[in-house]
This record gives sequence, structure tokens and C-alpha cells, in this order.
Amino acid sequence: MTRLADFEGLAIFAKVAEEESFAAAARAMGVSVATVPRGVARIEERLGARLFNRTSRQLRCAACRHRTMHCWHRLEFDTGNRPVH
Repeated sequence: MTRLADFEGLAIFAKVAEEESFAAAARAMGVSVATVPRGVARIEERLGARLFNRTSRQLRCAACRHRTMHCWHRLEFDTGNRPVH
């Protein structure tokens, strides 16, 4: 069975990439701070790759983030959705 895309997780990922912070992404999306890393973890699990390198003080984009952002923007364009900003 084909698994459906996790659009919530993708939206969270896109906002974290834009804000470069889990807390800032949570504020911008109006969700709890705990929701954001869980959403990113779901996407990372499905992709089998880390999108962000994390430490207790820093969040850095992993190399595959750029490819994923490109795919996300193409998905938005293809489905007629406006960007998550």
C-alpha cells in the first residue's frame, strides 16, 4: 500500500527551514514547540535521512535539506498551493 504524503510534516519542515529554529517555527505556525521536532522527525524517518543537524544550542541544515526544499516547492507549484510563509 502506498503511504500518503505527510503534508503537515512537510509544512513544519518548510517553516523550520525558513525560520532556522524549532521555536520560531512553532510560534509562526501557532503550534506547540513539541509539535515541531516531531513533525520534522516524521519526515526524516520517511526519507531515511536527517534534514537538520541538531545540538542543544544550534540547528543547521543537512545537505539533503536543499533537495527536499526543492521538492517541496515543486509540490506546492504542482498542486496549486501557495508557499508556506
